[in-house]
Amino acid sequence: MHSWAVLAHNSRLGADHPDTSVVNAYGDRYPWAPCIAQPAVRAYLTDLAAEAAVRPGARGTELESCGWYGLAHLHAHDKISGVTLGDAAQYLMSLCFCPDCRTGYAEAGADADELGETVRRALEPTWSAGASGAGWPAVEKLIGAGPAAATLAWRTRAARTLQESAVAAVRAAAPPGFLVLLHADPSAYHCGANAGVDPRHVLGVADGVVVPCTGGPELLAPFAEHRAGP
Repeated sequence: MHSWAVLAHNSRLGADHPDTSVVNAYGDRYPWAPCIAQPAVRAYLTDLAAEAAVRPGARGTELESCGWYGLAHLHAHDKISGVTLGDAAQYLMSLCFCPDCRTGYAEAGADADELGETVRRALEPTWSAGASGAGWPAVEKLIGAGPAAATLAWRTRAARTLQESAVAAVRAAAPPGFLVLLHADPSAYHCGANAGVDPRHVLGVADGVVVPCTGGPELLAPFAEHRAGP
């Protein structure tokens, strides 16, 4: 039996502590999406992973949303069902502009004020025309390769270090042989329950991944290239 812990998706946390939430380029907060770059959030999620994952009788765990959460979510959170957003627009609407992320973008070489203006300008046609394209090249086309790279560098660093900390915390609390799996998507810029990861990195941290394959097995291939053993 494996336990299953949901980390960076917590509406109660966002309601009780609004400052912990992702803030988009328009200044709107996503209370269901804790910003994983904030030190207090990272500490909370790491402790939560260890406490929730290691249950009596469990021989492993699955850590869901161990990475960035963003705009997309259905049912109670869905406020834009009439607008079809493409993959690239989803990413831009999921970028966080809280104080910690603004500092992070600056460290990566991007001015946060200019970046926010660029994102809003790039999204403007989406609100009248709909979907804005898919894939990382579409993100680069919308805001430029340099700003896109800066956002991804900062967000990838935050996600990787959170994943490393969460897995280490679980292993420190668990008995020998306890397996730690992460719900994951092989596109590092993707957000959500199946957080975007670098396959090589995540398979060097966790014991394995849980991959969403409702549309077919294509997402398995990037992980298969880096798996250890048969």
